[in-house]
Formats: sequence, structure tokens, C-alpha cells
Amino acid sequence: MNLKAESIQRFSLFGSRVSRDARRLTSIIAAAVALTNLPMLAQVDEPLTLPPREFRPADQLYSSQRQLTFLRLPGTAPDYILGPGDLIKIQVVDFQVGDQTLRISASGQVSLPYLGLIDAANVTAEELENRIAESLMEKKLLKEPEVLVFVQEYMSKPIYILGEVDRAGQYTMTQQLYLMDAILLAGGLDLTAADRAFLHRRQLSALPLSEPQLAGSPSLQKPDDVEVIEVNLRPLKEGGMVTPNPLMRTGDVLFIPEERVDIFYIIGDVNSAGMFQIPVGEHLLASRGIAMAGGPTQTAKMSQGILVRYNSKGDREEHPVDFAAILEGRQPDLEIRPDDIIFIPGSRVKTLGYGMLNIVPRLATRTVVF
Repeated sequence: MNLKAESIQRFSLFGSRVSRDARRLTSIIAAAVALTNLPMLAQVDEPLTLPPREFRPADQLYSSQRQLTFLRLPGTAPDYILGPGDLIKIQVVDFQVGDQTLRISASGQVSLPYLGLIDAANVTAEELENRIAESLMEKKLLKEPEVLVFVQEYMSKPIYILGEVDRAGQYTMTQQLYLMDAILLAGGLDLTAADRAFLHRRQLSALPLSEPQLAGSPSLQKPDDVEVIEVNLRPLKEGGMVTPNPLMRTGDVLFIPEERVDIFYIIGDVNSAGMFQIPVGEHLLASRGIAMAGGPTQTAKMSQGILVRYNSKGDREEHPVDFAAILEGRQPDLEIRPDDIIFIPGSRVKTLGYGMLNIVPRLATRTVVF
């Protein structure tokens, strides 16, 4: 009995001690949480301050209230000029006549109920809205008409981009386009594009141009009703702007001809053997061509070079050339022609090089190596 009572007494003391420790730990945790949240609790009583905002009247944000209309028209430029063939939707707010979807006629007019014929060509959508609103007020149909004009289809301003571009074809101008914009609209220039293009600007009454006329130079004879503008594309290829860069007009035809890429080959003991382009309009000499290939290696036998050339009949001709004498100035330099093959033998690749002379094709894929 005494042992049992002593055990009960010890267990009670242990339980009371654990309870006191638990209460103490709870108090410590509560105090820590209170201290942690003290800055947050202190901010509750602080007034909420917002950065000041400037409010301006609508007439200060926009030069005209009508410009708000175009902010609700995705893909429509405020300065687009309507023309024959365009499909437009005319909406008059709180008017008994519903929405009207009309195509501008060849004479540049649309017919509206209660108003009759309205001139809709050679004006912007905003100007047409104002014109219809003025007619409604003149006829006393509405006091303060709210008119909205939506362009559904752009058909009045086609341009044609032909030749060496990524996506040649017909395009419709929905806003002002410069010639460079038109080229980018067609996907940009191809690698085979020439350094100059021809912009043919004709009247609506002019007959369609033939392919020789499209590819012709401005110096050639041309119809009286067609103006041909020669455009230099070289700056565009070098990251600059085309010159000139005129505004495109309705019916313009931009033709970018293909430029034949003249190539030659250098194989054998040179640092960068391969296929290279002959610069347009330049006479390329053999010494410069070897330099384009990185120059000869240490094992190259320049005095035992071979020039493979095809004559006008397509026959293959091989000519021994002392390229060492050419580089040293002891012999005159020779001009490289399209499809020439220059072989520089060496101790390691002499046999292989002679074999390569028989497998290099006469005409290669137009891959440009600079």
C-alpha cells in the first residue's frame, strides 16, 4: 500500500510539472507571435495612402472625340482612305434604321435610307462618320447623331509585289506603306534578289504590263502612262534603308528580278577550300580568289596549280598555272570566270585533289560563300 501510494504521489507531481512546463511554453510561443505581428498590427491604424493620379478631360486626351471610335477597331488605321470596293458597316446609334453593311461603288458612293447617295470614297472612316452625321442633322432626323463606321473588307488599294521575295503576290494596303514596308510585307528579299528593283507606277486605264516590261530597265522604251522608278536594294541587304523609299500607291507593281550568282571553286591545299561568289560587276583575279579561300597552306605547291575551265561549247579544259609566280608578281594575274576550278596541290592531298577535279560539278546549287 505504501509503495502504491508513493507511486501515485510521484505521478501526480510529474503531471503537474509537465502541465506547468506546457503552460510556460504556450506563453512563450504566444509572446513570440505577438512580437512578430506587432509591426503588422501597428500598420492597421495607419491611413491608406495611394499615389496621386492625374485626371484630364477627354478633349485633352484626344484631338477629336471621333478618334475614340478607332480605338475600338482592331487592325484599322485612323488614316486609311476609303475607296471603291471597300466593304463598310455603318451604325447609327438609337436610329430606327438598323446597321447597314454596304460596299462602296465604283463611283465612290453608298446609298443610305432617308439620306440617299453619300460620297464615301477618298475620305477616312472618321470623315465619313462626320459626313453622315451632318446629313442626319440637316434633314432633322436626329439632333445629336452618333455614327460609327467599321471597315469590314479592304479592297480598294491593291499593290503587286513580284519577283525574288518570300511571298510574291497581291496585297491590299490598309494604311500608308512605303516601298520598304511593302517588301517586308511580302516576307523580305530572297538570297537570289538583285541589287536593284523596279517600281512600275501606272494609271488605272493602263493595260497590264508584260514580263519583259516588268523586268526592263528605266532606260528602255516604256509606255507613256507608266512611270518606272529604279530602287537600289543594296543598302537593305546591308542593314540600311532602300533608296529611294517612296510611298506606295494603288496599283503599283514592284518587281525584284533574280540575280544570277556567278561562282567558282578553290580546292586543294588552301585553308578554306570551297565554293565562292564572284562579286557582281567586278573582275576577280586569281590572287584575290586564293585570298578568299584563306591562302595556301605550308605544304601547298603553288607552282604546280591547275585551272579547270569550261569553254563556250561546254568542253572541259585544264591549264597548268604557276600561282606562286602570280603571287610574287613574276607573271600577270589571270581573271577568274564563272564555274572555274582552281586546284592547289600539296604533298598530302595531291592524289585526292586530282580525283576531286573529276567530281566537282560544272553548275552548283546557288549557295553563296563569302
